[in-house]
Amino acid sequence: MRLRMLAMIALWAMMFLVVALVPSGYAQRGPALNPKLAELIQAAKTEGELNLVAGGGTWGEDEGVKIIQDAFNKKYSLNIKIHYAAGAAMPVMASRVIETYKAGAKSDTDLYVGNAVSMPSILEAGVARSFPWREVFPYIPVATIEYKGQLIRFHDAFPGITYNTREITGNNVPRRLQDVLQPQWKGKIASTPYAASLYYLAPNRVWGYEKSMAFVRALSRQIGGLIRCGEEARIASGEFLMLVMNCGDHAGNSFARKTGAPVATIILEDGAVMDSFYLVVPKNSAHSNLATLLIGFLMSREGQDVLYSATDRSSSEVEGTPANRKYKEMRAKGITIQKFAAASYMGEEGSILNKAVDEMRKIVTEGK
Repeated sequence: MRLRMLAMIALWAMMFLVVALVPSGYAQRGPALNPKLAELIQAAKTEGELNLVAGGGTWGEDEGVKIIQDAFNKKYSLNIKIHYAAGAAMPVMASRVIETYKAGAKSDTDLYVGNAVSMPSILEAGVARSFPWREVFPYIPVATIEYKGQLIRFHDAFPGITYNTREITGNNVPRRLQDVLQPQWKGKIASTPYAASLYYLAPNRVWGYEKSMAFVRALSRQIGGLIRCGEEARIASGEFLMLVMNCGDHAGNSFARKTGAPVATIILEDGAVMDSFYLVVPKNSAHSNLATLLIGFLMSREGQDVLYSATDRSSSEVEGTPANRKYKEMRAKGITIQKFAAASYMGEEGSILNKAVDEMRKIVTEGK
């Protein structure tokens, strides 16, 4: 009996020792026991800081960055500082990352965030660092890992219409794109100078080129002015009653949630598309291990909650996220959602999209 008791005491002592050796936040989840993850964490700790440069709203500004930084540090028992600076639009930032890489200099940002249209140039330049994501983070959905681990699709957006909920209610809320061509909306509609998301109508699997061009010409006669994505305040004030189309539902939803403004977004039944946004670790990142570890965190269910809290962004591929629920809800209503990812900008469809972008920009800005 005494020997049995001593054996039990020894077993409990060993279990206590194992738990004590696991970093804070891992005792219940166990990923720190993955040797490759442990190695990445150790390498990340030596880097000490992370630089993020991106367009306004990408990381939720200083407040959002602080939310992500604190959760990231807690998750992996780190003590790193994330330095955030507002940068240019995504295509311009892509060019900057490529320029510094070709010049043999360190990237301004350790982690590049870009939409699908920016990815072909990133891939062609060979600037994206590849990584065996699922060996280290087995929970990352396979569908979000693209081009041999060079791209991680971390956020999916649903473009549509942003509208003033005080002025547009009930049956007047547009459900289909054709609804915005009603005479009552003439002069009260805004679009963007870059024809945001309208070009997604052009491929044959959506509307087709000629039909989409005819619609944009008709829309240009309804437009009262041009605004940028991110200027939801101009919709809330009533300067314009709707934005056709927006850059994704996340911006309007975030603005309404944070300010209480009378703004909402709607996804069109006859133009439901899903846009993709990516995280890329540049090969010339100064802190590539921290950037890689942050991606792994943000792609976890826990990390997606943090990301949504900071930026109102989430992945449709991660179960239970707002984007995942929205995707399922639309599918349940019988709405067909056309997905646009990096591959959409390659080959024949890529040519159609790029041509549509150029022509639609001219139409909305010049009326041609």
